[in-house]
Amino acid sequence: MNSNLFNRALGTLGHSAFERAECSRQTLAIQHDPLIRFDGRGRAGPQSSSQPCLAHQPGNIALAIDPFEGRLLASGGADGSLSVWDLESPSSIRTPLTTLSRGPLAHAFSVSHISFYPFDSGALITSSADKSLKLYATDPFSTVTTYPLPNHIHAHALSPIASHLLIAVAPDAPAVRLVDLKTSAATHTLHGHRGSVLSVAWSPKHEHILASAGSDGSVRLWDVRRSANLLRCLDKDNLPGSAPTHANSIAHHGGANGIAFTPCGRYIVTAGLDREVRVWDAETGTNTLVAFGPVLRNEGRMQRLPIILPEQVTRRGCLWALWPNPREVLVLDLLEGTVVKRIRAQMWRGLEDVIGGVAWREGAMEMYTSHKGGMIQGWRARGREDVDEEDEDAEAGHEERKRKRDVLDEVVRSLTERPVTFT
Repeated sequence: MNSNLFNRALGTLGHSAFERAECSRQTLAIQHDPLIRFDGRGRAGPQSSSQPCLAHQPGNIALAIDPFEGRLLASGGADGSLSVWDLESPSSIRTPLTTLSRGPLAHAFSVSHISFYPFDSGALITSSADKSLKLYATDPFSTVTTYPLPNHIHAHALSPIASHLLIAVAPDAPAVRLVDLKTSAATHTLHGHRGSVLSVAWSPKHEHILASAGSDGSVRLWDVRRSANLLRCLDKDNLPGSAPTHANSIAHHGGANGIAFTPCGRYIVTAGLDREVRVWDAETGTNTLVAFGPVLRNEGRMQRLPIILPEQVTRRGCLWALWPNPREVLVLDLLEGTVVKRIRAQMWRGLEDVIGGVAWREGAMEMYTSHKGGMIQGWRARGREDVDEEDEDAEAGHEERKRKRDVLDEVVRSLTERPVTFT
């Protein structure tokens, strides 16, 4: 930071470049903050930091952060309950602003996906294994409408730019369903997958372009305006200059359970059960061939999304994403195919403390993770004082190891230089 301030004072570093350099430094300085705790039982009083706080019953927890003010965190539990939290609460132990318990107002089974309405933080959309999609108002927290569907739902998506009000749904069936918020009805179905659809995403550049990923390992691009909806099927062997892909192309072996567009719309990022994260050119459908090696973990049919970070918090010329491994969060460079940082999670004994999902709070440089043990954990960037103290501790440890090596070398030298006599 000191060098950035010095260059900024000299005028050799512009304002935007300085802001980006500092934001990228803070991104890599993120660590678990034990003072941020979420207690779904509503006990805001002091508790022992050695005991975990449970936000929901153990199981998968879906997370979403208000994209406008970044103040509200919505969570959905494996028991079908929903909670809304205030991330700016002065209390270190956060309690829900409001909660809907399992039942007709919330969901009967686990919440598989939760998201805020792209144009208004006052609306929340959830999908569940109880075969329903629900629309909620957040103030006050209440159910607006319910969309019953014939299959379990793995995920849903709304376009961040579209004038239409279509929700793309990834059901436990070989077809994507489109639900219209205006008419409260499923408008049409996109057939083509040979297994369950596990993840869907709208293009941030073209409002009618939709991408889907399925258990058959295929990733498909659709134009929802056309009668022949399928535009392209991504092929892992489709390299620059190769032949066009066909309808039976495979993007991932074993299934694809995560898909996202980069904010600029130039790339598509997919995750598969083959433990690969692949990056594709959105216009041509070619595989950019980035590879992260054997460090990625991805199991089960639950949607697992790489969280693509905003451009202003990454280094210039880089594209970073957060990937939830079971016991750590990886910072991936999607253009270089490298792991930039491994952020370790705090583990709790007696809980299935496996990271299930990640949410990024833009503007506050904070990250939140959901854990299968029922916890939600907060992560913040370390201050410069913490980094300096850590550097001093590392230097002290280095000096101590050097002293011990010198003592050992002296002992070895005294033994080897002793004259040998024969009797």
